Amino acid sequence: MDILKRIYIILFVCLPFISTSQIHFYKKYSGGTFDQGYGITQLPDSNYAITGMSDGFSTSSSQAYLMLIDISGTQLWTKNYGGDGDDIGVRVVYKSGSGFYIAGYTGSTVDGNYDFALWKTDESGNLQWEKKYGGPNWEILKDARLLSDGSLILVGQVEGATTQQKDIYMVRVDAMGDTIWTKTMQTPLDDYASAVDTISATQFVVGGQIGNAGKVEGVLMAFNLDGTMAWSKFMDELGYAKISDVQVFSGYIYSTGSVYDSVAQKYDSYVGTNNLDGTFDDNGYDPYSTNTSFSALIVKDFNDMYVARVEHVPELSPYPVGNDAQILKYYGWNLLVYNNFSAGFSGPGDDIINQMIATNDGGIAFVGTCSNSAWQPPYGSDVMVVKIGANDDLVISSDSC
Repeated sequence: MDILKRIYIILFVCLPFISTSQIHFYKKYSGGTFDQGYGITQLPDSNYAITGMSDGFSTSSSQAYLMLIDISGTQLWTKNYGGDGDDIGVRVVYKSGSGFYIAGYTGSTVDGNYDFALWKTDESGNLQWEKKYGGPNWEILKDARLLSDGSLILVGQVEGATTQQKDIYMVRVDAMGDTIWTKTMQTPLDDYASAVDTISATQFVVGGQIGNAGKVEGVLMAFNLDGTMAWSKFMDELGYAKISDVQVFSGYIYSTGSVYDSVAQKYDSYVGTNNLDGTFDDNGYDPYSTNTSFSALIVKDFNDMYVARVEHVPELSPYPVGNDAQILKYYGWNLLVYNNFSAGFSGPGDDIINQMIATNDGGIAFVGTCSNSAWQPPYGSDVMVVKIGANDDLVISSDSC
């Protein structure tokens, strides 16, 4: 079965407006009832590789997929990977001349519990090998990066009978997927790693959440390639924070997520910056009437920082239920100062933007999941891929996801 064989183009987005620097599009892709988009990367030829999960390949479980689309969002091909259990692609990494790594997690295991998974393909998406990492508990991957020596770092969480609630779980593997080291970090509270980026050829930074003095706090941690910790910093200047994404840009570590407002008893969207040694630089939060959080960010330059917000604000949404996704642009040098661009993506149910990237024409692109049915059953979701032009060109319909 051809995954995502039906391509839905939202009304008023008939064709992308194509020029040298202003290609933009909004598209949804579907091959089953529940299709989700998690990871995106751009290739040297300007095509995009997308990964996620879909139930369109099998009647009994979801499969991880790799989808290639061209510069205008037209689907070129899609391949699927996995077994009898649920398989989810979370990030896609491309190595020129070698092919793709799809990092995710799989329930196609002997005991049915999730393990980290890495699928390696050639440049046409044909599977070359698959490897799994984990033990008797559930290992859920959240992010992955290619390191300077060709190895990969996989980060996420583990939970189960032998863990203390959720624990941080990390695995470094070589180019053939063989394990170099694994690392588990645990406290009596919920701990997880949600994002990773490279600081230098010898260090990477992990953002997440960890227990500290009886409460859970957002944390940044830098590690050397051998897995030893270089430094750690609690993101507690504004209180109880959760980190969902990190990016290293021009001498700073940008982090984003949410921070708890103990007075209003709600979460507000949060963004902060740290120096490369972990010392605090700046942060801020965006208060709203209800719970909000930032799910992803991308900094193009010091004037252009884009954040993806998850919000549930019924008075601003055409639908009465579910979380909505929104893109906001701020100044990278002056956090949370609005820079004249925003766009909303609201479907009948829950909608989210999972990863954003800067594109080689000066724009940005993101992948996410949008709901495609009303708030009564049957429910469903589509893969959402959006390309925004270098001058923030984007056309979508008012009732799009």
